[in-house]
This record gives sequence, structure tokens and C-alpha cells, in this order.
Amino acid sequence: MRSYISKGLTNQNIEAWDKKYYESLIQPQKEQWKKKLDEGINPFQLIDYGNLKSFALNNRSFFEKDFGNQRNTLPTVFGQIYEARNMICHFEVFDNDKADKAYLHMIYIAVNLEMKELENDLRKLKNNFFNPITKTPEISIPKPINMKSQENSNNNEIIEYSAARLTFKRDLIEPLGDEDYFIVNVSNDNSSYKMKKTEFYETFNNVTKTSSYKNLGIYSYQQTPKKALNYLK
Repeated sequence: MRSYISKGLTNQNIEAWDKKYYESLIQPQKEQWKKKLDEGINPFQLIDYGNLKSFALNNRSFFEKDFGNQRNTLPTVFGQIYEARNMICHFEVFDNDKADKAYLHMIYIAVNLEMKELENDLRKLKNNFFNPITKTPEISIPKPINMKSQENSNNNEIIEYSAARLTFKRDLIEPLGDEDYFIVNVSNDNSSYKMKKTEFYETFNNVTKTSSYKNLGIYSYQQTPKKALNYLK
């Protein structure tokens, strides 16, 4: 949406497209916008989930060419996408219907803007999102660049990754054998936690049952629980 909006406003002979966008925001968003500008952030990067609804509310005619009468629904569409984004980013109670609706909204936008590649990517993501891997996946999971894999003296695999908070990543943990280890380097704690997969299931059984872990593939604690101290490396 960043390119679409900035180019669209420029094509309407609005030289200071960012000023036009800024004028559409509510006061708290304007204050945040100014703050980010003072920090050296490019206005292009400031078009974000949280303020698209305000822009759509105050610039319905901008979307008329590509969305027709459906332009009037865009404030609601952007608002619901933003709600789903917050649900995931802030580890709120997971709502499948809210996530599904957000994906459908994003696909709808891609279709109207004739962005076929983006549409296909979103459909694939949606399909993968609502069909999570099982505890014993049939396919191997690609490992991220910041993850290290090694073997200990007992030939048990060790997976290691880093995160700001104590975070459990389903797609890294589930392929492990029960006696294999994984290590989480937590920057906020300046500590590392090492445990076997079986220990994870015994101590953090509540995590494995959460929608965040099962459906999103990730669970992160706001604060590291005391029970994790038993696994300090």
C-alpha cells in the first residue's frame, strides 16, 4: 500500500503527498508521525497498518478507480487487518475468524489492484497458516539463517536460535527427537536456556496447547517465567 498510495497521490499532482497523507490522520497519529520524522524516518515508511484506516476514511475518492463503490468499505477492511496484526504481534488470545478475515481482506485488495503475484503469495500463506504442521511433520522444515545446528557427544541434535524474549518456535522444536536439545539465546535476559524436547513438553506443556504455538508456530513470554531458570545454560 505504501507505493500505491504515495505514487497515487503524486499522480494526482499532489507534490507533497506525505503532507496530504498526514492531514488525513487523527491527532495521536499526527503526533506519532512528527516524532518519527524527527527520528529521521522516511515518510514512505510511515504509511502503516495503524493509520491506513484514517487515510481511507478521509480520502474515499482516492480509491474509487480501483475499488469502485467498495471504496466505502476500505476503512473497515484496514481496521480489521490492523486488529489481526495486533493480535499476532502482541500475543493476544488467538482468534481464527479474525485471522481468516484479515487474509481475505488482503487477498481482496491484491485482486483489485491486479497484483497477481501478491495474490498468489497471500493465498499460499493463508493455506499454510490454517494448516499447521503436526507434532511429527512429514516434511523437513527449512532452518532460518540465524539458527545453528550441531551435535553433542551423545549424537543428539542441538538446535540453537536467538530471540529478544523467551520464545518457542514450533517449526524448529517439533522436528527434533525427544532427547534432542534446543537452546534459546534471550537477549533481554542476557541468558541462554537449554532443554530437551521432552523437558519442554513436561515444563511448558501449557505453551504447546496455545493457539499461538499451534497455529502461528511461535509463542513468546512477556517476562521469562521462574520455571525456565532450571534450564539456564
